[in-house]
Amino acid sequence: MLVKTNGIVLHTIKYSETSIVSRIFTRELGLQSYMVNGVRGAKGNKAALFRAGNVLEVVSYFKREHKGLQRLKEYNFGIIYQQIPFHIIKSSLALFLIDILNKVIKEEEPHPELYDFVESSFQQLDDTSVELGNYHLRFLAGLAQELGFHPGGSYNTAKPYLDLKEGHFLIGPPAHPLYLEPHLAAFFYNAETAPLSMGDKRVLLDKVLQFYAAHIENFGTVKSWDILREVLANK
Repeated sequence: MLVKTNGIVLHTIKYSETSIVSRIFTRELGLQSYMVNGVRGAKGNKAALFRAGNVLEVVSYFKREHKGLQRLKEYNFGIIYQQIPFHIIKSSLALFLIDILNKVIKEEEPHPELYDFVESSFQQLDDTSVELGNYHLRFLAGLAQELGFHPGGSYNTAKPYLDLKEGHFLIGPPAHPLYLEPHLAAFFYNAETAPLSMGDKRVLLDKVLQFYAAHIENFGTVKSWDILREVLANK
């Protein structure tokens, strides 16, 4: 059957001189891998559409019982970014977001609410003109909620320490190191707007990535964080 859907490109590899294989997180079909023929060659290079992070509108030949590569009938931009490809901070943030998504999105089943959150996050990144130094932290907090493992409860001054391992707030720090100090917990829960120092932001991100690794099997290392850290050094 033919299915029309929007999708976010997560990863693309060259398959032959004229073809590619692209892994796309779609709204209607979940995560799918597509063989796309004839996108590379002398008549043009449509493979650029399948750059990681691009939002596409596709029409897919879809066989639910087929677990291998699916095929695309039609494809075009769903959103044309105005700033991400040309803005060093935004392009670095987009690379980081894609790195995270490749680690956490593994199921073929559709998850439209998660898709909408991710597409909206990329569109906001492209559109926004406000300070970007915290964008990735806010994204990780929202993504954890969409994935269903965001710690429960809400920040409060009576129990200000956030135990990331057990997923709840405490009066004081737990015996293990996977927790957030009160000012970091408040920031993570958007309970206050006081700015964080660069050192605090790095500690918070390191803790949150450890938190993800504790909940996502084979999460591994987020290599793009090294690049992003340099780009955001003064943000």
